[in-house]
Amino acid sequence: MTLRFTRALLLAASVHFAPAPAACDEAQTKPSIRIVTPSEPGGSVDVLWPQAGSLPSPQADDAIRQRLVSTFRVYVEAAGAASPMAGRHEILADRFRFTPRFPFRRGIAYAVSVDEDCLLVTRAVACASAALPDIAFTIAAAEHAAARVAAVAPQVDRLPANLLRFYVHFSTPMAQGDVYRHISLVRADGSLVPSPFLNLSRGLWDREQKRLTVLLDPGRIKRGVGPNLETGPPLIEGETYTLRVGPGLLDARGRVLTEAFEKIFVVVAPERERLDPRRWTIIMPKRGSRAPLRVETAVHIDSGAFGGAIRIVSDKGGTVAGTVSLLPDAPAWQFIPDRDWLPGRYRIEVRTEVEDICGNSVQSAFDAIAGRSTSLGDERLRLSFEIGGS
Repeated sequence: MTLRFTRALLLAASVHFAPAPAACDEAQTKPSIRIVTPSEPGGSVDVLWPQAGSLPSPQADDAIRQRLVSTFRVYVEAAGAASPMAGRHEILADRFRFTPRFPFRRGIAYAVSVDEDCLLVTRAVACASAALPDIAFTIAAAEHAAARVAAVAPQVDRLPANLLRFYVHFSTPMAQGDVYRHISLVRADGSLVPSPFLNLSRGLWDREQKRLTVLLDPGRIKRGVGPNLETGPPLIEGETYTLRVGPGLLDARGRVLTEAFEKIFVVVAPERERLDPRRWTIIMPKRGSRAPLRVETAVHIDSGAFGGAIRIVSDKGGTVAGTVSLLPDAPAWQFIPDRDWLPGRYRIEVRTEVEDICGNSVQSAFDAIAGRSTSLGDERLRLSFEIGGS
């Protein structure tokens, strides 16, 4: 048994841990030095030296610096001391410091080896590279909040009998899979509405997998088609329902959504007309302000693709920069410009794929009766307004 190995065993038997400060983990590894390991990926490893004035100058010669590199090693524990991490070694007033070229990673086990006896030898001697670990450390993985339902749209509590879809917004990315086992529509008496949703094999998620589109079965909504005649519509005017989401859904990390989210709403008369922006009411802002342009739509607009289908254009043809958003508690939307409104003429350009929450688009009604429907062929509808000069 080598002297080095015996010394490491004695050291391991006597090691004790000091209470951890807020910013790092400390461990008393030898009677004379203390190794301080980081608690965050961007940190460094420090070897604190208790004897004041015993460290070399920060401008130490190359031989001392080379000895520092070979006798103070930080490495991935699984790789061993023979594969030390690349980084910067520094001599400070009361410590040696190692900062890795690339930040430490959470969940990876690292080790530190220090040969203090050889580190401060001033004469030209050959020192064996530090090989046995004096301390190991792991930066804990970041904690992630459990998934929850952040919101359900439409947010209003009075919804048309021919509502086409809900949007369920989650706080974190969710897993793919059979989501409809964990989503239900409940009547006021506690009974379940049978098969109310279009049961797809994969959920309709956005790119981030944080918004789920829940379609009510279109075949039960459209009048005169098979499912509607056989089973009837999923929602009945005048009745109260609860949309229940969870528990049991999994997030992208495999954690279970433990709490159910419930949205209670009353069903009102259906909306079966084509969405007509020419009936919208424009409430103009004051010039010289960033007050919102408000547009009242009489019916609630679907939030799915709304933002990208509306733009405000000046009389010179340029798009006015700003933010379009639906108002959650009213059948209206608003536009807030990035800069103050200037006097002049403007127009609102509305793409025909804009829909209300029942699927009626600017182009045509969702549940149009044959021979009575009207449609708009233009790709974009234009509504003009003017902000006065005084």
